[in-house]
Amino acid sequence: MADRPLPFFRTQDYSLFRELVPDLPRGYINWFDLYRRELRTLVRRGDRPIEVLVDPDAFDEFCHLRRCARNLKALEDFVIEKAADARGG
Repeated sequence: MADRPLPFFRTQDYSLFRELVPDLPRGYINWFDLYRRELRTLVRRGDRPIEVLVDPDAFDEFCHLRRCARNLKALEDFVIEKAADARGG
């Protein structure tokens, strides 16, 4: 069993995230459907999903400080780092 951090967005922040990361699915409901499928897949495999609430300003600052593009890879890196911080690692 492994911890698997997943980004979670507040409904009201999603349109801003779509501007920051255009590769995200169109519309919150589309993203949320994918999110639920990923949760089910992880649980079926025996992994432990870790929801990481993503703040748009914190993600933007993360990308700025690392001088990286705002894309899905940067979002994944951000979520992994935030999950590690929350675990104290």
